[in-house]
Amino acid sequence: MALAEQVGYFWTNEYFGGLEMLKAIVSAGALSVLMIGGAAAADLVLAPPMVDDVAVSDWDGVYAGLTGAAWFQGGVIFPAVGVELGANFVSGDLLFGVEGDLAYYWTSGNFDAGLTGRVGVVLNDTAVLYGSIGVGALSDGVSFYVPVGVGAEFMLTESVSLDLSGEYLIGNGFTATRIGAALDWHF
Repeated sequence: MALAEQVGYFWTNEYFGGLEMLKAIVSAGALSVLMIGGAAAADLVLAPPMVDDVAVSDWDGVYAGLTGAAWFQGGVIFPAVGVELGANFVSGDLLFGVEGDLAYYWTSGNFDAGLTGRVGVVLNDTAVLYGSIGVGALSDGVSFYVPVGVGAEFMLTESVSLDLSGEYLIGNGFTATRIGAALDWHF
């Protein structure tokens, strides 16, 4: 018996149900494929839309930085370099902070240490305006002062900011003006 005859025999044989059974099996298989395809399409999960990463900063927390300043007193300029360590606390759009700094004035040979509090307004993720007041002392052992100032701080990256400030210094027997800039790393 040839192969074609054998195949035909199986499908015409009473055991398999004949040609009508073959049509029913093929139809059921095709219908199953169509139903599975529809069910899978109903459960299709789309990937979330891609969003560009935007550098969002958080003003809340600890920071440390490098400072540069100039102290103006009686027509003399005293340039300085230093370090600072501070912490900010944010509540809504308000910023509260405390900052300690240490600077060296190389033309006079004096060190300057200060502790300053600040209150400001968070304008957005990248800018803060603030006012400050504090206490400070020079290493000459007799000069103490109260710095009263204003400043603006701008985020350059997610964790690095540029702080620009100006202060009026009211000391024991002197007044002076100080302007400064700091590059701060936020943790």
